Amino acid sequence: MAAIDLQGVVQLLADKRPVFDRERDFQFAFSQALVEFDLWLEVRLEVPRRLDDGRREVTDILVKGPTGTCAIGLKYPTLYWLEETNGELFQLANHSANDLGRMHFVTDVTRLERLALSQGTPGWALFPTNDPRYWESSGGRVTNDAQFRIYQGRELSGTLRRGNGHESCTTLLRGSYRVT
Repeated sequence: MAAIDLQGVVQLLADKRPVFDRERDFQFAFSQALVEFDLWLEVRLEVPRRLDDGRREVTDILVKGPTGTCAIGLKYPTLYWLEETNGELFQLANHSANDLGRMHFVTDVTRLERLALSQGTPGWALFPTNDPRYWESSGGRVTNDAQFRIYQGRELSGTLRRGNGHESCTTLLRGSYRVT
C-alpha cells in the first residue's frame, strides 16, 4: 500500500481531539481521522482472523485503500489526569504496571509482523500516552523489563525476555524497529 501520511492524520486528530477517554475512544477517533484525511480509505475496527494453529487474533484497525491494505495496532495507557479540555471533562485512568504495558505493546508489534508475513500487509504500532514512565529510559537501573523499554530512539529487535527469564515473558521480533 502506498504510504498513508501518518503524521498528517495524527496532526489532524491532535487539532480536533487532544485527549481521549480510553483506548477504544482513541481507536475510533483515529479511524475517523484516517477517513477524513483520505476519503478513499475504508477503515475497519477489531478485525479478527484465525492463525494456522487455530488461535484467534484481532487487528485493531485495518485500512484498505486503492493501492492496498495496512494494519494498525494501538495501545493507549494513561496516567491519572483530570481536566477540562475543549469544554469536555476528561478523567483518565491510572494504568499502572508499565512493564506489562510495554510487553503488550511489543506483542502488538509481533501480531503486525505475523500479519505482514502471512498476508503481506504492512503495519504500524501506535502508543500515545501521558505517562512519562513509558518514554523515559530506566536511567541505568536494572529492571525486569529492560529489554521491553520503548523510549525515544530505542531499537527493538530479536528475542526480548523479562529479567526473570520466564518463558511466557519471551517475545521474538523478526524485524528491527526504531521507537520514534
